Amino acid sequence: MDKRLTSDRQAIETGEKKQAIAAYLKEHRRATTAEVASLLGLSNARVRSLLQKMAAEGVIEKIGNNRYAHCVLSQRDTSVG
Repeated sequence: MDKRLTSDRQAIETGEKKQAIAAYLKEHRRATTAEVASLLGLSNARVRSLLQKMAAEGVIEKIGNNRYAHCVLSQRDTSVG
């Protein structure tokens, strides 16, 4: 398979996962890594990576540390894409 096509597909899948996370947070107000992993059927490590990217983009904010950490939608006006 063409590397560019694979990269494009991964970007689309990542965008869809980010949208699913944002929708979940909009409805439930907060989520842990484990909750998101269960929702998406992904490993905790993959979810942590997605959440870090979303935090860097300003879409979500991480609250707390380690075991008690959770994420919420950012108060800033951002969109997921």
